[in-house]
Amino acid sequence: MCLKNNFCNGIRKGGWLLSFFFIIAVTFMPSVSEALSYEAIIQDVKKKLGVSDRIADAFLQYVNDFVSDIQGNFTKIASHKTPRDTKESLIERTLEGYFEDPMKSEVQVSSLRRTKVNSYPVQVYLNKLSKLDLYYKTVRLYFDKSYFSMGPIESYRYEDHYSRGSSTGGMGYEFKIEMWQMFEGCKRDNRNICYRDFTKKGFHIVFMPSRKGWLMRVFAITADKPVQSYYGDKPDDWRKRFQD
Repeated sequence: MCLKNNFCNGIRKGGWLLSFFFIIAVTFMPSVSEALSYEAIIQDVKKKLGVSDRIADAFLQYVNDFVSDIQGNFTKIASHKTPRDTKESLIERTLEGYFEDPMKSEVQVSSLRRTKVNSYPVQVYLNKLSKLDLYYKTVRLYFDKSYFSMGPIESYRYEDHYSRGSSTGGMGYEFKIEMWQMFEGCKRDNRNICYRDFTKKGFHIVFMPSRKGWLMRVFAITADKPVQSYYGDKPDDWRKRFQD
C-alpha cells in the first residue's frame, strides 16, 4: 500500500481530548501554504467517506481517541513504574485492540547511536519495550500532545491486504498520523547517565466503516531519524533541530 508523506503544521482545533490543543494538518502538497483549515479537513473526510458534517467530526474525534489510547498504552508498557503483570496484560490488549496482526504489523525503531532503522513485529517491539527497565533504572516514553498531524485518506480493497476481522473484498481506507515521541532512559548506576531522543513516528492506519462505527487498526509504525534531546528541552527546541 502507498501512503503520501506530505504533511504540514498550522491548523488548530480547540476543545479536544483533555482540554489541550491538537495541531491537525492535512495537505496534498509539500508547501506549508497548502495547509487546510479544519473546515477543509471536514470536507475532505465527508467527500472520501460520503458522510455528514456531524459524522465527519465524530470520525476525527474517534481517530484522536484511538491514537491517544495507543500512546497511553505505549507509555505504560515502557515505564519502570508499571508492574510486570500489568505490562503483560497491556501488551495483550494493545495487540488485540489496535493492531492488524501481532507478527505482521511492524514497528520501526531508530536511535542516535546507529544509522540503520530496525524493524520489528509489533509483538516483539512491545515485549522489548516492556523490558527496558531491566537495563535502565528509569524509563520514560511519552508523546507531544501539542502536535498531531493527519495525512489524506486513501482507499484500497481489503482483499489486497490482510486485515483481522474485516469482510473479504470490502472497500477500506488508509491514512497516516504523525506524532513526536520522546524517550528517556537513565542507567542503573551512580553516574546519572541518561539517553534522550525525540523521534517523529508515523502511525499507518487502515479502517473500514461498519454499523457500529469504524473498524480501525494500525498496520505499521514508521520512524524518522531521531534528534538529540538535552536536559530542559522544550518541544520548540527539538523541533527546530529537526527542521535544521
